[in-house]
Amino acid sequence: MIRRTLHGIGNHLFYYSAIMYVAWQTGRRPCILSKSRHVLLNRVFDVDIPLLDIKTFGCPIYKFNHRCCGVYDKRMRELVNINKNTSLELHGFFQTWKYAEPIAIQLRQQLKFKKEITEFVANFLSTRVPLGWSNLEFVRVGIHVRRGDFL
Repeated sequence: MIRRTLHGIGNHLFYYSAIMYVAWQTGRRPCILSKSRHVLLNRVFDVDIPLLDIKTFGCPIYKFNHRCCGVYDKRMRELVNINKNTSLELHGFFQTWKYAEPIAIQLRQQLKFKKEITEFVANFLSTRVPLGWSNLEFVRVGIHVRRGDFL
């Protein structure tokens, strides 16, 4: 599980990847701690992940603090040794592709855009083809550039 944050959608995708990675690695059920049903991922994706209030949580919790931004924390491997009756609470940024890579197929299956977003984008793109071009001749290229990409 991971605490609700105030960061943007990109960071939430990193958090979600970390939750799913740890759940996959340790055989646990993923969840997000939240007092609200308004988690950023739910606004964009049809994400099926339980949201729990920490006050109603009854089992012991092991808090894991991720040490660095943009780096795989090797201590994550040790989480498999934590008793299965103890929940794992993740803190930190988890901003590395290494958490997503082993579960990439599952992430692609689970992170489906909401229908209204998909329809809006399809409509937007179909009406933005240059005059005289067909959809088959026109190829869009998207590039995401950010300061300090980590690989």
